Amino acid sequence: MPEQVVTILAGDSYVDILHGSAGVPTVDDITITEHDNLSGRSKWIDNIDATKFRINISSVDAVNSHEFGWRLLSETYLPAAGRYGILVTVKNLCQIDLTDTSKDSQLDVTIKAADNIINNALKRAGAITPLVSPDDNIHDISNYIAAGLFKQKDVPDEKLHSFYVLGLNMLNDYIMTNYPGTIPLPGGSGSTPITNPSIAYGAGLAT
Repeated sequence: MPEQVVTILAGDSYVDILHGSAGVPTVDDITITEHDNLSGRSKWIDNIDATKFRINISSVDAVNSHEFGWRLLSETYLPAAGRYGILVTVKNLCQIDLTDTSKDSQLDVTIKAADNIINNALKRAGAITPLVSPDDNIHDISNYIAAGLFKQKDVPDEKLHSFYVLGLNMLNDYIMTNYPGTIPLPGGSGSTPITNPSIAYGAGLAT
């Protein structure tokens, strides 16, 4: 969910916000960031229910209004439509602050690439793809492959990031368990490793 902006008006000490979540979020599901100087005032969230929550400041400012950014994190723990990978999980693996959205578009590209690697491998094994109800293993595989593709820029040439290799190994194990007799993927366990990351990444972008 992109950051939303709300204002506590001068003379007030709180503002109520409609969160739009399908369930009741917790304090840990909501992040808030002040956009101006609170002059020593503290801020906190409370009064959370099925439709709204409240941002408070510790004392009334009779002169200045105060703007806050807020973001509902729990809604992003589900994959985007048509994706196996989960943006929040990939950001955590890549050690990117969840409130930093500047890399989200690039990460979505790597999640798409990871999902295509999974779909191509499963299709060769005889599965009908994309999977309608993927289990948690598929989500985990996509997350690791996507994080590895994103982090590949930090790895010396001709080597693959450990997340990418881990994702392929998990995918091979998944296929060997569910589709016995399938030839293992290049770069994963039981196979000849891929040494050129551009080839691996290109395979992920194939449809």
